[in-house]
Amino acid sequence: MLRFTTSERNQQVLNYLDFQYTVKRINKTCVEWRCRNRSCSSSLTLSLDNICVRREPSIHSESCQAVQPSKIIVEETVEMMKRRAREETKSISQVYAEEIVATRRRHPGVPTGYYFPTLSSIDSSLYYHRSLNYPTLPKCLNDMVLSGEWCLTRSGERFLLVDETYDNKERILLFGSRWSIEFLSFCSGWHADGTFLTRPLLFAQIYIIFGYFDGFLIPCIYCLTSRQDQVTYEKILNHIISIGYSQLNT
Repeated sequence: MLRFTTSERNQQVLNYLDFQYTVKRINKTCVEWRCRNRSCSSSLTLSLDNICVRREPSIHSESCQAVQPSKIIVEETVEMMKRRAREETKSISQVYAEEIVATRRRHPGVPTGYYFPTLSSIDSSLYYHRSLNYPTLPKCLNDMVLSGEWCLTRSGERFLLVDETYDNKERILLFGSRWSIEFLSFCSGWHADGTFLTRPLLFAQIYIIFGYFDGFLIPCIYCLTSRQDQVTYEKILNHIISIGYSQLNT
């Protein structure tokens, strides 16, 4: 059975008959693989699509040891972490923890704990894979363009309510859902707070509006603003009220 994983440097690794191989040469009709142990000259040949074995491996050197099954299991787990890092929005630490737990449940008799890399040793690789599906970081506010899934909730509902540029250089992004606007209309009070330390660097703050209901403060609206002044806060409140009125008429 042909099984593929990737190395720490994101190079493809072939796992076959208890040994590991890396690409030696890609020809017009086939792919040559060589033993991952560089002191061993064993090699094999696969079809160009890496599905069929064209030539079985040659004999391995005496010093070349078969790979422990636990090592392959761990590499497959890391490969799954990389895939999830690319496709999901969960934190890297959460993806790491969930995959380790899942692997130990699938293979309770395998001493994977000895082989598992620590999060700190592979987090840079996981963050790299996450960045592959993320847009390039903008250098200024005018470079930031939000479209498609970046404007929606996970359920596909509109989430970016306002994207306003004013005074040629200032910008307000207002995020929320239809439910959050309706919920605010039922609240006995609104509370707001801005955080200046945890924010995208191009913005001055993350400004959050909470609805107070039945003894609880529920976060409803999230704003990114390039300024922290009365004009900005008035714009935010006017937008929320305007959106609320428009929802009443739909």
